[in-house]
Amino acid sequence: MAKLPYSRVVEVTITRQDRFPTAAGFNTALLLSGTTLAGKVDGTHRTKLYSSMDEVVSDGWASSAEAYKAANVFFSARVRPRQLKIAYADAAAADVTTELNAVYAADSDWYWGMHTNEFDGADQIKIADWVESRAALFGIGSSDVDTETAGGNSSSSIAAYTQSHGYDRSPVFYHTDSAAYLAPGAWGYA
Repeated sequence: MAKLPYSRVVEVTITRQDRFPTAAGFNTALLLSGTTLAGKVDGTHRTKLYSSMDEVVSDGWASSAEAYKAANVFFSARVRPRQLKIAYADAAAADVTTELNAVYAADSDWYWGMHTNEFDGADQIKIADWVESRAALFGIGSSDVDTETAGGNSSSSIAAYTQSHGYDRSPVFYHTDSAAYLAPGAWGYA
């Protein structure tokens, strides 16, 4: 059987004038934390860039802080990621959307978002709603047993919410161990 040569069907020409698509902050992940680090990551300084776990430690993050735990999972990827921005948003604020807008206004140069365990339930719904209108992805970590429990109220889980709304920018990472930080692990690997 004779094969048809590609040149009869496809013709591709590339010149130096061709423009290739770019995405601002594509190689940068953002970890949304509800914990402040005075004078470094707080309501005045919304984000700070880190290049390694050593920098996170030397900056003074306590090993008991959720931001430290998530950053440790992120930087433990087999192929070490280059950078991570830790951002502050008040987890106790009445409206997480306002906090996200403040972080984004201060620093929009990131693509991969994730959050610490300080944000759960209603906050996750607001995060998913917020990120769908942005050029970013936001991994949502959930330990809501309704996500996986047979016979549970799966329609009330964040996974059901994002699926029912057709969201494709806010994947949900279900875990039973809150220290697992699956979204930071996946984004660190990516």
